[in-house]
Amino acid sequence: MAILGARFSVRSVIIAAAVAALVLPLVAGVAWLLSPEQLRLRSLINAYNAMAKHHEELEDKFRGLSQFQEFSKAHGSVRRDGRLVHIPVGQRPELIPRYLELSNYHGALRRKYENAAWNPRLPVDPDPPEPPEPK
Repeated sequence: MAILGARFSVRSVIIAAAVAALVLPLVAGVAWLLSPEQLRLRSLINAYNAMAKHHEELEDKFRGLSQFQEFSKAHGSVRRDGRLVHIPVGQRPELIPRYLELSNYHGALRRKYENAAWNPRLPVDPDPPEPPEPK
């Protein structure tokens, strides 16, 4: 087989076609991954995941506060088997509804940002205001 005076064997043409079949999709894939749109989407996904993590931590904190006060703020001590044992004191009852409300609020925001990370092309509504302080 001669093209423009060059001679190619069938073997070299098959090898060249196989190399092209492997390299061209790889180059196209790298170009797609480095496209501005893909970089923007990955940046959005990272931001949404960070927000979801932040709200998850606050959700856990307020859920914990609804059950017990922080050890540093309130605890009791008892002697058991000759050892001094620290026991968290139950939360003041009037604060429990507020902490549960804040836990639910941050839980809803966590779910919102987890969904946004899975669907970064969809618009994200603004965060609702934090629940008002009880009077």
